[in-house]
Amino acid sequence: MLTLLSLPILLTATIAQKRTTILGDAYTGKVVAVDANTREITIEYPDKTQSKRLSAILPEGYKVTRGDGADHEVQMEDFKLGRLVRIFAKSKEETIAGRKTKVFRIFRLDFLGLDEFSTLRATLKLDSAFPVKFDESTQLPSVSPLKLFASIEHNQTAIRLVNWMTHWNAKDGVKFGVVQPTTSVDEADAVLVVLKGAPGRIVDPAIYVSDWGNFTTLTGYLAVMKEGNLKVVWKATLLANEDAATMKDGLIEKELAKRLKARK
Repeated sequence: MLTLLSLPILLTATIAQKRTTILGDAYTGKVVAVDANTREITIEYPDKTQSKRLSAILPEGYKVTRGDGADHEVQMEDFKLGRLVRIFAKSKEETIAGRKTKVFRIFRLDFLGLDEFSTLRATLKLDSAFPVKFDESTQLPSVSPLKLFASIEHNQTAIRLVNWMTHWNAKDGVKFGVVQPTTSVDEADAVLVVLKGAPGRIVDPAIYVSDWGNFTTLTGYLAVMKEGNLKVVWKATLLANEDAATMKDGLIEKELAKRLKARK
């Protein structure tokens, strides 16, 4: 499958850490405490300008479906500190030890990995504990050609990036350096990953239909390997126009061009 990218992107969406749905409230955050006796899990999640905590009780016998399709009964030992989870919970006043207390009970639970970059590691076939950091100040390497490894789950986006690279190399490559695709992560100077969906979103329709056209939700990452870490220099949740037939610069191309020109 062709692994390269570009597209006319209309907007960048943010991932809500707390959201109210018709089923109840949904919270996305990191596990900070676990009580095996009460089956209470406490997570910390960002809310506007501050962090908040939620403690909720997991019902006995709760199961999740693993990647291989098998059901797994969740154990309290599965909640490692720092692990990223999404909890759907409803609150109710209950009488505990003679006092009325607001209690949150979990009715749905999603494990999202060790952190927000778990899917990125898996795509690049890196160890699940490989250090990944977000650092937008890191520059792309000052080499020409810049070897770019790209893994893209959206075919039209991949084709568009190939067209963009051809245009860039012919017009701007002499002055700012050419971009050369590579199929090896180990040989790459930079990696570009675009995945369908948006980690942390409650609903990720494959196709979003509106009066302005049909769109696919994508998440993009641009990263470089530096000092034993994978440093993510750019990430964004994007909407790709399914109906676009001509090449126009979108957010991804503009970000690549900006960072190529900014190299020392």
